[in-house]
Amino acid sequence: MDLTKALSSAELGALALIRKPATLCLAVLMVLPINASATSEGAGSLDRTFSRDGKVLTVFQGQDAGAWAVAVQPDGKLVAAGEIVEAGEGGLHFAFALARYNKDGTLDPTFGDGGKVTDLPEVAGGAYATAIQADGKIVAGGDLALARYDPDGMLDPDFGGGDGVVPVDEVADIAIQGDGKIVVGGVGGLVRYNADGTHDPTFGGGDGVVVEVFVGDIAIQTDGKIVALRGEALVTRYNADGSLDTSFGDDGSVSPAPFPGDYDWMNDLAIQADGTILAGGGTEACGGGPGGCDYWNTIFRFSSDGTALVSLSGSWSVMHEVLAIAIQEDGKIIAVGPAEDGRIGMVRRRVGGALDQTFAGDGIRFSRFNRNSGFVAGVALQANGRIVVAGRAEGAVHSKLALARYLA
Repeated sequence: MDLTKALSSAELGALALIRKPATLCLAVLMVLPINASATSEGAGSLDRTFSRDGKVLTVFQGQDAGAWAVAVQPDGKLVAAGEIVEAGEGGLHFAFALARYNKDGTLDPTFGDGGKVTDLPEVAGGAYATAIQADGKIVAGGDLALARYDPDGMLDPDFGGGDGVVPVDEVADIAIQGDGKIVVGGVGGLVRYNADGTHDPTFGGGDGVVVEVFVGDIAIQTDGKIVALRGEALVTRYNADGSLDTSFGDDGSVSPAPFPGDYDWMNDLAIQADGTILAGGGTEACGGGPGGCDYWNTIFRFSSDGTALVSLSGSWSVMHEVLAIAIQEDGKIIAVGPAEDGRIGMVRRRVGGALDQTFAGDGIRFSRFNRNSGFVAGVALQANGRIVVAGRAEGAVHSKLALARYLA
């Protein structure tokens, strides 16, 4: 298959929707053969017990909407976080939008207003990340705000300045530690908060902050160390107190093994059971010849000590980039991202990286939220192993917050 191509205006527009900045790096690629067919039943099929057809589209009246993240509560309910967009004086206005769903895909009427929450003011922008605390409280972050909600969808007065909100720079990711402390990555670097929303003085330079460059995603190891996608192409590991873990990589950081002519970026992190770190993203390979550039979706791999391993790469026609990764209990890897013609691309790989032929017949699943174009931005796994993706579905008038669930 000839993958040498220039980006079309439609593809550039789709990629522009992903507002989390990407990072640069160099990589050695292992290209795996791909067959883009899919079966209609079994693993990889839409779960018909979820809203009857496996998909849920949620309307926010009179406004465009979309999800950037999805999380699973301990009781199996799903929380999607994103934004509503409305044209107004001075241009477009963005605001937080959250929705909670029962296990069958119906909106949960005990949450907010009929299952939806849009309490934060427009100046807060959209929500790009969410995480669920052990007590059921929901933390969401995005432009200018980190907010916490009680299980009923009301802003938690015990968080922040009594209004449930902590002012921040842009939040890209959130993780909850076992002790309840909240770790945030974003424009403000790597920040840790106490359970009440105050900065944790035991982290970083005594103010709860490790400020270096943009942190695009974070993952917490079982030993409490924090792995972060940092700056332009680096995976960095920190000790529990925020100091650099100098036993990892080159003085705490690692980038993919160099391969001249490549432009690589990373979007999302996941950690395998053996400690191997996965970073999903993409690769542009330009050899300088008349053929132009090739594009691949890529999962970069690093050992637990920070050694760059051979990367896993797949065809642009299957997925333009890996936007989100999840690891199943059996160790299989789920990767999702945008595919051609506004479709959702999903790939499942075995622990070692080979495509899982038991998933959709060849390891690859294409689908749509509806008949129109859309994008996918987040993935989560429920306790029964079912795979949930979240994003946006375009509509005739307004876009909708969208979820889809697949059999594992």
